[in-house]
Amino acid sequence: MVSGVDCGGCSNPDESCTANQCVLSLPASAGIYVRIPAGTFTMGSPSSESGRGSDEEQHSVTIRTAFWLKATEVTQGEWRALMSTNPSTFKECGDRCPVEQVSWHDAVSY
Repeated sequence: MVSGVDCGGCSNPDESCTANQCVLSLPASAGIYVRIPAGTFTMGSPSSESGRGSDEEQHSVTIRTAFWLKATEVTQGEWRALMSTNPSTFKECGDRCPVEQVSWHDAVSY
């Protein structure tokens, strides 16, 4: 809690509140991570929404355990630093561009 703003239980000394969210302070090279609190929310779009797809039915989702999510895409440089590879098709874009061509299993390993 910072300045009376409840941001979902910031309790680690490396956490701070920004826009009602906990932010984890890591070395600049690690990027910014936002704490996703445990809780329940509605996923999907209302049936009245224009352009709604048939697979967008509203349903309740429960996150049982809070977790940290990177606020931006993982870059090619960050991926290579940790995984020693760069699966990206657009390597010429450089280390600051998002990594792409990552499988689900590779993302879990990351």
